[in-house]
Amino acid sequence: CLHYLEFLHSILPWWGAIALGTLILRLTMLPLVISAQRTTSKLNELLPEQAILKEKMNQARMVGNTLEFARLADQSHNLFKRNNINPIKSMLAPLAQVPLFLTFFLTLRRMANYPVESLKTGGFSWFIDLSIPDPLYILPTLTSLSLWVTLEMSFRSGKHQRSHCLSWLTTPTFVQQEWIQIKLQFSNTEFVRFRL
Repeated sequence: CLHYLEFLHSILPWWGAIALGTLILRLTMLPLVISAQRTTSKLNELLPEQAILKEKMNQARMVGNTLEFARLADQSHNLFKRNNINPIKSMLAPLAQVPLFLTFFLTLRRMANYPVESLKTGGFSWFIDLSIPDPLYILPTLTSLSLWVTLEMSFRSGKHQRSHCLSWLTTPTFVQQEWIQIKLQFSNTEFVRFRL
């Protein structure tokens, strides 16, 4: 990841290298994200039928009817197979993105902690020094707002039936995300040290 950023920095200033690097990683992940969203959409369409099967399976388990439970489990499996759905595919995008973006984040953090001297003048506008936290908290606030808007849009779409009962969580999530981002900024200097 460090060589990737250094290559981009040979072409652009640090702020541009970080932004372009993030954009390239996002675009690389896009086909996987689209595939996961399609699978999730198909799973949501099957949710009513799957809920009925699940309820019947729970009843069979409660009365101890293992044959009926096995038959219903097979029906559930065939429902996915018939609709060409693999539920695990909906988890592939997060499972692939987490290590990738965590590595990106940790690399940038290590560079700031080391510090890489060119990061001190590699920013622009109000955040010239990329080795210290944003003094005005604009970047963490923008990140938290974008997460909040994404969650709000997701909850308000008709595709997520169960999400309507969880939509009240978006404002606390925004506040918590903001607090976490600010704490992460200060943890650079307080208690987290990395070596390159």
